Amino acid sequence: MKANQDQAQPTLLKPKLPGAREVVDQVIRDLFGKDVQDTVTFSYEWVADQFGHFALGFEITLALSWVATLFGYQGGELGFWISLAVVLAFAVKEGDDFRRQWIKARDAKSMFKFNGLEIFYNTFTSVFYIALGAVVTGFGLLNPKYGLFAILIAGVLAFSFGYAWLRKKLTFQQAGMPYLYRLANFPGLIGKQDAQCIVNLSKPEVRDAKGKIVESSKPATSDAKTTDYKHLIIAGPLDSGKSCLAVGIGSEFAIRMGIGRYTTLVKLLEAVLKKGEWDKPEFDDGRILWPWQTSELLIVDDVDVLSDHISNTPTDIASERGIAQCRVDALKSRIPPELRLALKNRRTVWVVGDIDDGELKRWKAMIADLIDVPLVQVGTLRLNQKIKELDPGREGPPAAEKVKQ
Repeated sequence: MKANQDQAQPTLLKPKLPGAREVVDQVIRDLFGKDVQDTVTFSYEWVADQFGHFALGFEITLALSWVATLFGYQGGELGFWISLAVVLAFAVKEGDDFRRQWIKARDAKSMFKFNGLEIFYNTFTSVFYIALGAVVTGFGLLNPKYGLFAILIAGVLAFSFGYAWLRKKLTFQQAGMPYLYRLANFPGLIGKQDAQCIVNLSKPEVRDAKGKIVESSKPATSDAKTTDYKHLIIAGPLDSGKSCLAVGIGSEFAIRMGIGRYTTLVKLLEAVLKKGEWDKPEFDDGRILWPWQTSELLIVDDVDVLSDHISNTPTDIASERGIAQCRVDALKSRIPPELRLALKNRRTVWVVGDIDDGELKRWKAMIADLIDVPLVQVGTLRLNQKIKELDPGREGPPAAEKVKQ
């Protein structure tokens, strides 16, 4: 009997996107849980926002109707017309918010395209739930029976419309992202080819019911200079936005309903030590997370803790290089072949520190060896300037033109 037969073998089951049951279970946990005891989830924040929008429409319509009675106006019909006026007023307000976001994105001159359709969908959602609250109040002022009937219909419409949103929120929070960051908000100067590579990484591959790819994220171009890397290393000094860029890739991936996972190198090292727990769900800050072993996109942040020299310490750079190599070798030795193959065939993003070209090449070789891919399949991107030093009004270079997302 082989020695490794005593060890638990990884269970490489592909995670499934949340369905109706998962959405309902999460909403129940959000509504009946205690946020002072548990970490607030993204789904809870969304549900609370929409309850707030509903309450805005309901309360403002009711309050204005009471004010109208003080001036001698009577009748439920007036309340109904007030509800329509409230909806119109908030539609104008949300439309102005959309306009200001569009102007902000235009002035930022980001190399990533402004996600206008999604912003419009977000503003429409706010108006939709405000309208539900206002219209329910309007029908209730016409006749209490109408109000009760309207609130039942509103409940069905609220969940039906919110189902798609909640699936996105669940997919995002199970990716373990520390925050939401959209690529269109990134102000750093990046070449067009690098920007296109980032956009490709942020787009999940669309598959049919049998798992066959029906839509690839590869660029539709014959340009020989364009390389569609499945693995990317992002380097740069502190405050250069390297983590924001990595989180932006993960955020766009999750919003497009891709199964991704964010972690740090330290947590990844801890995870591979948990023998026999490959098939168990992982919990972090009250969230159930996608398994990193089988996620379609893996983002590993804080790799730079192994590469950055700590000032005023007795260790030299050579010693720290040895420590980094030792830890990466340990990670490689403990990852079973099945999991290494899973990483090889998926997408990965690695965030390192402010290192020179020689160190960047060294990390590229270590990452390529870790996931067992040729060097040419691992791309590198260096951010040379801190975000706070960038002038938002400055014209970007020709290469930093907007890339279709």
